[in-house]
Amino acid sequence: MAEQEITLTLEGDIVSNKAQEIKDAIAGAIDKDAQGIQLVLDLSKVSYVDSIGIGILIATHNSLKNKGGKLKIINASDDIKNLFKTMRLDKHIEIS
Repeated sequence: MAEQEITLTLEGDIVSNKAQEIKDAIAGAIDKDAQGIQLVLDLSKVSYVDSIGIGILIATHNSLKNKGGKLKIINASDDIKNLFKTMRLDKHIEIS
């Protein structure tokens, strides 16, 4: 089965008080039963990610990986890239 790529642009900060909204946006972008999906999150309009936001990204990565898919993050600011590198997320999630 060919891998399907879906791009989702998140706007605003990825923080605890927006957690449900972000989870809903991700769930709406991908079919929960679909296999082999590559979800590309465009963070060009995101300036801050807190610990809850990191948890959402990790959970999304794990869920996709379990179904043969993957998570890719694009257009992250240098600050967010550095945060992900510090958290060693760049070892598990493709970040560009």
